[in-house]
Amino acid sequence: MKEKLKKSVKPIIRIVAFILVFAFVFVFLTYTSKPGDLRNSSRIYGLYAEKKNTLDVVNIGGSATFVYYAPLQAWENHGIVSYDYAAAGVQAELYKHMIEEVLKTQSPELIVIDARAFQYRDAENDGSQPPSEFTYRTTLDGMRLSMNKIRFINENVGTRIEDDDKLSYYLDLIKYHGHGYPNKDKMKLMLGIYKEKYNGFFLEAKNQELTKCEFNTTDKRPVSEDTEKVLVDLLEYIKQIDCEFLFTVSPYLEKEEHKQTFNYVEGIIKQYGYNFLDANDYIEEMGIDYSTDFYDEKHVNILGATKYTDFLSRYMIDNYDLPDRSDDPAYAFMNDYVDEWHKDIDASKEKLSEILEDNSNE
Repeated sequence: MKEKLKKSVKPIIRIVAFILVFAFVFVFLTYTSKPGDLRNSSRIYGLYAEKKNTLDVVNIGGSATFVYYAPLQAWENHGIVSYDYAAAGVQAELYKHMIEEVLKTQSPELIVIDARAFQYRDAENDGSQPPSEFTYRTTLDGMRLSMNKIRFINENVGTRIEDDDKLSYYLDLIKYHGHGYPNKDKMKLMLGIYKEKYNGFFLEAKNQELTKCEFNTTDKRPVSEDTEKVLVDLLEYIKQIDCEFLFTVSPYLEKEEHKQTFNYVEGIIKQYGYNFLDANDYIEEMGIDYSTDFYDEKHVNILGATKYTDFLSRYMIDNYDLPDRSDDPAYAFMNDYVDEWHKDIDASKEKLSEILEDNSNE
């Protein structure tokens, strides 16, 4: 009897062992084959390494989030525990799924949503970043495979963008095999311990001298039918969530037609009872200088980011019930990278100072 049992169990053990080995090899190759530069998706990966239920604020968006709002500065100056969950060129249709991913491990008091994604995706609204493979993959590449990720792919790949190789959106290995090699960061990704040391913020020490566009308009410029659908779907989704939401437009070279678009978007958002903050209406209050604080028409450098971070932090404290965690020993981990942060900030500002001096001598 025992011999028969052993014979019947052995094949099962072999099958289980094969499946486990295959799964490990597949996962290993999936992560180690990713491109060597993780910059575009690193903030998406990094969320999984954050301690569960410790983030009070999560900022969701694209580069208009991660080069603007510095979580470690907000922590030092205001005791806010926050994270920039953002990826380059992010599309507004990803927001619902990004929020769902956040809520798997965090229960924030406030989620801040970058409203600029509702402007730049439409050709009729100066569409500089329409939906594309790049603007989807920068977020999707950092997400773990789950029903949430699968739903997004099913709903958008092949409809909003062309479906050249849909299977590769589900299985990254198909897209990236042979593109990369194992390294320390990729092993951390696989283990879910890849930490974004500055909670998603990216320092930028460049400068482009700009001149503010002067206008005053209350006119409304409608977004496309598809963009409005994306916005309304998002608003219907978040009204079911026990969390506060704030929609923001970070400071940039806002043009009159852009403002008209945001007036339209703001009207819809306020119908649902959410606050809408266009920081371009508060340039003087922030102390933003168009000759020094931008690195191109759409982004601030470290000087502008410092001013915007303090402005947004104060706005959030004044309008939402955010706790000050600065004296809470349970949040001492927020100080792990503060010293390194100051060194990088000082180096970035010094580099920018040299650039500005060179520009003034030309």
